[in-house]
Amino acid sequence: MARIVFGQNNGYTSSKEGVAEINKKVGYEALCYDKFPNDNDEDYALTDNELQALKQILKEYVLAKINFKPFHSAHEGYAVLLEEVDELWEEVKVNQTKREAGKMGKEAIQVASMALRFLVDIAMDKERIKV
Repeated sequence: MARIVFGQNNGYTSSKEGVAEINKKVGYEALCYDKFPNDNDEDYALTDNELQALKQILKEYVLAKINFKPFHSAHEGYAVLLEEVDELWEEVKVNQTKREAGKMGKEAIQVASMALRFLVDIAMDKERIKV
């Protein structure tokens, strides 16, 4: 099980105890954010499948960063993302009795990692977008 913590005080709870220390105590891995999506601090638990999917997406993203230069433009990023979506679509169109979930999963991971790459390389303007 993993935990995503949204809270104030740069990743610390109101008691000033570090999120990393809290997670050690309860045995969670965590992604910690200093901003939160709504007016209340919230704690979102991830299932093992969700955590595994995120790890695979991040692994694919890092491999892409190592092997390929950043996107030069929004058009290039869109083209790469569209190619990955088209490959996923090809797997989705396979007859349900012959479809392989593993192949669809592989393509979905590539779509997600390229969407992350697009966000990081093109769409994230630190002055305008806070994630």
